[in-house]
Amino acid sequence: MLFSLATLLLLSQLLVLAGYAANLLAFPFDYDQGEGYELEAVRYLSQFQLPYQDVDRFPYYGSHYPPLFHIVLVPFHWAFGPAYWYGRALSLACVLLTALAIAYAVGKESGHRSIATLAGLAFLASNTVYHQAPLFRHHTLMVLLETLAVVLLATAPGDLRKVPTRRLLWCSTLVIAAGFAKPLAIFTALAISAYLILRAPQRAWRWILGSALAGAAIFVGFLWLSEGEWWRQIIIANANSPSILHGWRLARLWLRVHGWLIAPALLLVGFEWYFSRISLYSLWFVCTAFFSAISSGGWGAGDNYYMTAIAATCILSGIFAARILQQQWRFPQNAYGRLIHRLAPLARSLRQPLFLLPAVLYLGYALAVLHHPTDTPGFRELAQLLGHEANVLPERPFYDGARTSLGHYPPGYSNIGHFTTEEDVRAGWLIVDWLRQTAGPVISEDAGFAIRAEKSVITHAPFLWNLAERDHFDSSALIAQLAAREFSAIVLRAPFFPADVEAAIFAHYEEVAEIPLNGFRYRILEPRVS
Repeated sequence: MLFSLATLLLLSQLLVLAGYAANLLAFPFDYDQGEGYELEAVRYLSQFQLPYQDVDRFPYYGSHYPPLFHIVLVPFHWAFGPAYWYGRALSLACVLLTALAIAYAVGKESGHRSIATLAGLAFLASNTVYHQAPLFRHHTLMVLLETLAVVLLATAPGDLRKVPTRRLLWCSTLVIAAGFAKPLAIFTALAISAYLILRAPQRAWRWILGSALAGAAIFVGFLWLSEGEWWRQIIIANANSPSILHGWRLARLWLRVHGWLIAPALLLVGFEWYFSRISLYSLWFVCTAFFSAISSGGWGAGDNYYMTAIAATCILSGIFAARILQQQWRFPQNAYGRLIHRLAPLARSLRQPLFLLPAVLYLGYALAVLHHPTDTPGFRELAQLLGHEANVLPERPFYDGARTSLGHYPPGYSNIGHFTTEEDVRAGWLIVDWLRQTAGPVISEDAGFAIRAEKSVITHAPFLWNLAERDHFDSSALIAQLAAREFSAIVLRAPFFPADVEAAIFAHYEEVAEIPLNGFRYRILEPRVS
């Protein structure tokens, strides 16, 4: 009964994800801040140009992400032109494939198909995964490649010292590719390196050296092709200032939302530490959780930094649950093992409650991550039954039990999880029509409005802010253009521009309209009349 209820609730979250994805695939504008800039990077690559332009010069555009995600989308840009749907579809496909890889890993390790299915559904039900799944962003591709690399190596049959070189080459390729989707994949590379050193040290150093040389060669290639901009935009721009408070909030959020699965994952890590051999899954979990907690303290980091750790958590908790149900625990004859054997009579008396433990864990998790619309048939009745009221935005009929979309970002930065409306679409086209009627170039903090208006994408506001914070952006040329009122309109949401650029904007431009869209208030500015 408990397993059936947990499965039903997790399947309901899959339905919510399907509705959310369908909603966003049809939404023609930026939903999460930055999607339009990623689409612009695809456009650059489709014209055989790198998006890592000199940001000190017009059009002041650059990209602070590696290009793999963009490269994959280039054929779609050639076929369909600039559009959000194919980037969001790719991201969603990556999430679904990651869930399948998790289910495969648990099933391969335990042979328990039902628990394997629950482990995959648990990944998809995570609020963090739900938020990111259909966004035009890189993170999901990185997580998929990381997960495939780990599962490929962890499921290698026999002695790791005798694993075919072909499998190690595939593992290396996947890890390097993940790094060129997003650099956070370095944490998975560390976990795999540690695992190889423990199990097959001679092969480990060859793998580490070969992978490092291959990755470095690609890195140097981009550095040369971009005339040095690669270093400034990929390394310097991402060295965000740390915030202990921000990092603590995100770590606490991860623990609070996923605690029902983190607890059994930690128990399995402890079991392997004292009674067995440390598995790759355990090393992966420890590395990604620890380093995610550290790296998420930077400005701009979000709960998505924990997505890889969530994948590892789902695998370990699934293996733990399957071992409980199948009584697969084996304790060696060491001091700890002998203590466990002395407690065997007590364990036998607790057998029935222990069999209920996996169901309780998955049910508790399903309730912790519960999120759904509150006005959609079916979910409306669920909301009434559970007493859930909309709590994401005042005007958005959506319930997020973990409150993961609020309270962790600067104002205007991110507000994701709710569904968009027809009013949002109409407001977006109103902004586009406004820009189309202007004769000259425009600046839009959400690049999608400029793209839809068939205007050039000028600047990349948060990116410029990051560089300015590190004294790596010369704003003089942009400020001079603003002072000369060379832009016919500016669309602001936060704003995210460096302080001196923002001051120049408000000194030489005045607000002429304010349009609410997707929970934000977009301000349209035009040149001041002297």
